[in-house]
Amino acid sequence: MAKKKGLIILGFLFLLVSAEFVARFKLGLGTPPLFIKHPIVEFMLKPDQEVYRFGNHFIVNHYSMRSANFSPKKADPKELRIMAFGDSVLNGGSLTDHSQLATTILQSDLEKQLGSKVFVGNISAGNWAPRNWLAYANEFGFFNADIIIVVLSSHDALNEPVMETLNPNTHPENPPFSALSEGINRYLPRYLPKWLANQESNPVVVKPNNKEGLKDLKLFLELALKSTNKVFVAINPTIKETETGTMEDGFQDIVGLLTDMQISYITMQPIFHEASLKQNLYRNEDKIHPNKEGQKLIAEIIENNIPQEWLKS
Repeated sequence: MAKKKGLIILGFLFLLVSAEFVARFKLGLGTPPLFIKHPIVEFMLKPDQEVYRFGNHFIVNHYSMRSANFSPKKADPKELRIMAFGDSVLNGGSLTDHSQLATTILQSDLEKQLGSKVFVGNISAGNWAPRNWLAYANEFGFFNADIIIVVLSSHDALNEPVMETLNPNTHPENPPFSALSEGINRYLPRYLPKWLANQESNPVVVKPNNKEGLKDLKLFLELALKSTNKVFVAINPTIKETETGTMEDGFQDIVGLLTDMQISYITMQPIFHEASLKQNLYRNEDKIHPNKEGQKLIAEIIENNIPQEWLKS
């Protein structure tokens, strides 16, 4: 009897270890990028991380950018330095490898084009809004950027998300106990609607449509212009905007603001629409986040539409 119990226990342990192995090394669980609370910025990626998630390389430098480490002050006066601000679209999340980010591609392409050192900083996080960009810039500055790029969407002019607490399922502050426990706690509920309905998790409180985002965007752009007059905005379309050509609420407000401030910008919707006729540019069952082809297209659009004289001076 004791021998039978021992075999059952050993069998259970073997299954547990096997499940952990599959969850960690086959599914890529157990190593989520971590976040920290910040008294000024509200929240951001934890500095100095390097993890592999779902097979994707995820790098976070000392300044919470999804970019390699760099010197805050230029060591080479010929270096072209670009700081790009955005939200989850620019950040890419765990489903985008470092090499597939629009900022990584842009940096590589510009270095080849110019034949000199280029650094593109990816200052972004999921659920960030113009207020977070403004707070980050006030706290850390623009790192001697020659060019400042903003990648935003129509909704950034409207509702201003407020992260009252960091949701461990979307913005974890600590690593999970194990890959298996993360799979059970974080992802299993997505496939069990009844369980999900019973979970009380409301990390984002959205204010009424009061255009607070537009006010913060204006303050951020004014601050950016004090650092450099080379500010470029790329307006990213949702999949609905890409397919229909009808821009959502907030788009005209953003365009009006950029026009009034005489800031260079590009509406990416027409280019996304044409490209989407040949290939999928968004993640499966996702309304806004580009896949690797979409990230590559964002990089190409910025490179082709940013004023070329900015790259030569």
